[in-house]
Amino acid sequence: MKALQQPRHAPSSFGWSLIGVGYYVLCFFGLLRLTARPGESSVAVGLLLLVMLANRFWNYVYFRMHDLRLAFWYSIAYACIFAVLVVTLFRTDRSVALAFCVYAAYLPYALLLGYQTWRLNPDVTKRSQS
Repeated sequence: MKALQQPRHAPSSFGWSLIGVGYYVLCFFGLLRLTARPGESSVAVGLLLLVMLANRFWNYVYFRMHDLRLAFWYSIAYACIFAVLVVTLFRTDRSVALAFCVYAAYLPYALLLGYQTWRLNPDVTKRSQS
């Protein structure tokens, strides 16, 4: 996937590393806070685990299957699940919800980047589907 044409505004490898670390720090913070209150936050914990699993599956689609088209459309579904998580978090733990708003602000950029990467590399998706 290193041979992909990237949009001009794509982060460097170091930038992607920071985004990834930030994501997992947020998830750890969220799980730590939510599991400290068993019972009242079980739905939020379940949704957060679903988001983490969905993120892992996106990595499989993008990096293993090399299907940029599917990765883009899957990202839209992922963003919807994430939005449900944030709404649930505002009802459960406002601090966690506000922390996840940072990631929510990043998602439109990620969607745009995914779309542009797909459009710049149409042959990658075609090869992965044959």
